[in-house]
Parts: sequence; structure tokens; C-alpha cells
Amino acid sequence: MPNVRRTRDDGDPSRSISDGSKALFHPVKTTTYHAVATRSGDWWAIEIISGLPDTMLGVSQAHSLEEVEDVARGVVADLLEIEPNEIVLRVSVAHPGKPEGSVAVPGSAVS
Repeated sequence: MPNVRRTRDDGDPSRSISDGSKALFHPVKTTTYHAVATRSGDWWAIEIISGLPDTMLGVSQAHSLEEVEDVARGVVADLLEIEPNEIVLRVSVAHPGKPEGSVAVPGSAVS
């Protein structure tokens, strides 16, 4: 089921609907952000490649692969001024020398 927001007929989601007025359901758009991590010397370079507005550039770095998801989530949260737990994030690991490109990391939220 898609994310929905319950509102009154007047469209004001801040008003209570306990008075029995008819409720409407409006889909809430969810954006999935995609980050790619690439090994760069002793660091993992992180780039947010989709989801951000065209006027924003999301880049950072992490010491370890385990840190990549949290760092990428923090970048998106800081740029968009939203809570990190509101972010739907997909992380891929780039392997530039391999023909298949990005691959999943088994047993991890990073893919």
C-alpha cells in the first residue's frame, strides 16, 4: 500500500477529523535516493546520483564501507533539511574494473 496522508475535505491535514467529516486519502510521494560508493585510496568516495534536485550536488567520503549508508543518508538530510530516518536510500558499490559495474554487498543494506 502506498504511503497516504489522511485529510479533511477542506484539504487541511492539521485539522482533526474526529467530527465525522469525510476523510480523503492523498498519496505522499516518496523519493528514493541512490548513492554510489567508489574506493578511492584509503577512503570510500560517495556520490548521490539520483533523487536530489538538479541544483544540488551530494558528495562525501567514508573511512569504511560500513559507514557509507549513514554518511550518504546524512548528506541527503543536510542538503534537504529533513530527518535522516525519512530518507529512502539505495547504496551501490562501484567496481570500475569489472564489466558488471556495481554489485550487491551480501548481508548488508548496501547493494
